[in-house]
Amino acid sequence: MAQVRASRTPSKAATASSACSSDVRQLPLVNCPYCGKWIIRRQSKQPATLGAYFFKCEDNVQGDPTSCSFYKWENDYRKWLMSTCREDVDGPQCDTREFQQLKHDIGQLKQIVTELKMEIVALRTKSPKPFVIVDSACVLSLVIGCMFGIVVAMYLD
Repeated sequence: MAQVRASRTPSKAATASSACSSDVRQLPLVNCPYCGKWIIRRQSKQPATLGAYFFKCEDNVQGDPTSCSFYKWENDYRKWLMSTCREDVDGPQCDTREFQQLKHDIGQLKQIVTELKMEIVALRTKSPKPFVIVDSACVLSLVIGCMFGIVVAMYLD
């Protein structure tokens, strides 16, 4: 299934009634069929097309022939979605199995965090002294200092 993310603003075509539906829906932003990066929605600033919406690959750079070439005006994008990934046209879809698995994983992670917090509290109550975390660099500095002290003491004797 193609990855889908919701458009940030409703599209003109999506807000206008269509032959399919009069619902106000956003066109989904999916992965580019050419390079796999996200398709993004932009509004034209050119005088001839001012305010019109278009969809392009996030890697599409105007005037750069080496960048991704995916670019479609809103109506063409809607038609392209309908012809290539029909299930995405009505908006972002959620795979319920994946969603349930994510909810389960989050629940397990919350439980692990709670258990770790309880262990920290137990360790703090067992030890009257606060924990001191010693970095390996500190230990290395201490060892080098001692060795230097021994060498200096041997030299002075």
